Amino acid sequence: MTDNTANPSETIDRLSAYLNGAKASDLKIEPLSGGTRNATYLLRGDGWNRVLRLSRSSPEENGSYEHEINNMKIAVAAGLAPHVYFADPVNGTMILDFIHGTVMNARSLREKVNAIASAQLVRELHTLDGFQGNYDIFKIIRKNIDKIQQSEIELTPKHTQAIDLLEKTQTVLSDNAVPNSATHNDIFSGNFVSFRNKMYLIDWECAALAEPHWEVAALCAQVGLSNAVRREYLTTYFGTDDHPAMCRIPLFEGACRLYWWTEAMCRSLDKSDDQSWKEDEKDWWGWYNETTDNKAFIETLNIAENYRWRPEHEISKFHKPA
Repeated sequence: MTDNTANPSETIDRLSAYLNGAKASDLKIEPLSGGTRNATYLLRGDGWNRVLRLSRSSPEENGSYEHEINNMKIAVAAGLAPHVYFADPVNGTMILDFIHGTVMNARSLREKVNAIASAQLVRELHTLDGFQGNYDIFKIIRKNIDKIQQSEIELTPKHTQAIDLLEKTQTVLSDNAVPNSATHNDIFSGNFVSFRNKMYLIDWECAALAEPHWEVAALCAQVGLSNAVRREYLTTYFGTDDHPAMCRIPLFEGACRLYWWTEAMCRSLDKSDDQSWKEDEKDWWGWYNETTDNKAFIETLNIAENYRWRPEHEISKFHKPA
């Protein structure tokens, strides 16, 4: 496969019909930051802007893009994602609307108004039908742990206890599972864009059917919401401040933080000269222990062990906050 991510002009010329007939020479082309699997470019035309996405992987490495395209088009129809003008299911090339909004970061998502807007978006996403594919955060964590255990890294008893607690947490959550929902699965703060008092999500590559409470908890864990804002966020998502499934959120928060610790460990193994991942490893290990190394977490684990999902627990059955 030819790598066209460094020079997108050929692709632009080939897809000019989706760019109001413009050729590369007619456009101002600006690389956009972020993205490890894809390269993205802002294409500035005559009074319009669009985004070109090119995959850095071959179809053999990445697999089919059909699920991503299907899921993103459903999200677009629901008003949760930028419009898709063109999408190639073989190589992942896409032309999308550029949202002229404010890209969120951890600090901005900790603001009450943005936390509530993100909860409203995730709530609506989890009610959508027709998503394809499956995503299981515990399988990903297990894969990372296997890699770490097979390396020369010597795990401490504290690390072993964390892995044992993860297995206990996974058992409790899977034994009392809730139905899978349409999920984005990469709700990194930079994937939220606020525009005209509405929140959108970009980068739908990981979108699939998955445990919805995992995704709700992931934003809490990654952003670090204060107690007051966290309550507003969860109340907005669940439609009530006493939903019986809220006991599952702290468990997924712990799993999310352990995931990022294992991810940092694995990336440190792959990129031993990159000290930033070693710093991330320390941070996430600290945050994980902050979440789980207390009596409240064990009490929540016991409560969640007795939780049973019922159809009346669907979030659509609860009041949707204005």
